[in-house]
Amino acid sequence: IEWFPDCRVIGIVRDGRDVVLSIMNAPWTAHASLRRQCHKWNRSIALGQRWLKRYPDRYMQIRYKDLVLNTEQTLRDVDAFCGLPFEPAQLDPAQNTHVVPAHEIGWKANAEGPPDKSRVGAWQKKVSPHQRLVMNSMMRRSLRALGYGDLQLPSVSVAARIRNALANLYCRIGLYRLWFNTVMRYRPSRRRQRREARFRPGVFESPDFAAASPIAN
Repeated sequence: IEWFPDCRVIGIVRDGRDVVLSIMNAPWTAHASLRRQCHKWNRSIALGQRWLKRYPDRYMQIRYKDLVLNTEQTLRDVDAFCGLPFEPAQLDPAQNTHVVPAHEIGWKANAEGPPDKSRVGAWQKKVSPHQRLVMNSMMRRSLRALGYGDLQLPSVSVAARIRNALANLYCRIGLYRLWFNTVMRYRPSRRRQRREARFRPGVFESPDFAAASPIAN
């Protein structure tokens, strides 16, 4: 932000549980660890709060919930912050803004439609007890600070709580980076092959990949 003194940055804050479950299904997800995605969301929120305090005249935070449920007023606030006039066409989903690249349509098609109110708090409809345990234990402090509710942990055994607490600690202090950098980086991964294939049409037709991947047969 220091490099662009006249810039205006808009940060959108969404319930971390909705965020991480959405990212887990994204084709570009770097890893399939729910716990690590929670850790990354915590760090992003902390960074946003620092920016909010340090650059109050150049950084604005809005809530995803407000953008979906109170779209016009939220857009008016954003326009005012950026020094721009509000235009009614901003509320028309038929306007082609070219915001979503063609290669991302499959995953972001809903972004070109009207605001979907069902996406607010959608995590509650599809979360498993294990996912709730991981997400609420990893992100509870940040979620509470932002005013999000439903932070209780599911009823699990004492052993499961201890294992979860140790896994959270392992993630927070960064030991997973040591494991990834020393072992997993050089370990063949079919999951990585399948993920990369999504960005390279024709890979599934490759004889080498077909032989290595059961989903290609």
